[in-house]
Amino acid sequence: MDARKLLLAVLCSLCSGSAWAQFSHGTDSVSVNAPRIVLTGTVTDEQANPIAGATVRLQGIVPQYCITNSRGRYLLQVPAKGATVTVSFSGYLSQDHPVDSRRQLDVVLQPAPGFHRPHKARVVHRRYLRTLRADADSI
Repeated sequence: MDARKLLLAVLCSLCSGSAWAQFSHGTDSVSVNAPRIVLTGTVTDEQANPIAGATVRLQGIVPQYCITNSRGRYLLQVPAKGATVTVSFSGYLSQDHPVDSRRQLDVVLQPAPGFHRPHKARVVHRRYLRTLRADADSI
């Protein structure tokens, strides 16, 4: 009977030690138990066009992120203090922004240097024939 109690005590101490190790990273800036706020905003390009599909990611131990909707809007729960979000989208420079108890964060992404955005192509329909017209440099 005493051997069972000893074995149970050893198992409990091992389990609690491994659970504690998951939360004792100390050097990370985001606390798991910190009070949280809802951060909202819009992600646009330099011409104020909304960017759909941009990633808004909370930096920290636990990966937490959201994707902007068709209007470039997002909503993300973040710690009230000490949190930083990273906003990124293909073809644009990623940006880091500290939250600092803000509830609204609108971001304007700048295009990455050397990234070529083709001009929009026009499709012209004539009877059963489709003709694609585009600028020569966009093909």
